[in-house]
Amino acid sequence: MGLALSELIENRELQIDIFNVRQKNEQIDKALDVIRSRWGAGSIKRAVSLTEQGVYYGRKS
Repeated sequence: MGLALSELIENRELQIDIFNVRQKNEQIDKALDVIRSRWGAGSIKRAVSLTEQGVYYGRKS
């Protein structure tokens, strides 16, 4: 004997696909590598690095 239930409540939840996120991150990393190899290591930075607490603040690049 078995019992199956479905659609008892409205489906509003979203499950994040960690594999898709990982693939996107790899694509972003590859793009960053291309930019840095062409324009130099200091050509692209995280925005937080441009704040007073950031590593690059006040540094010339």
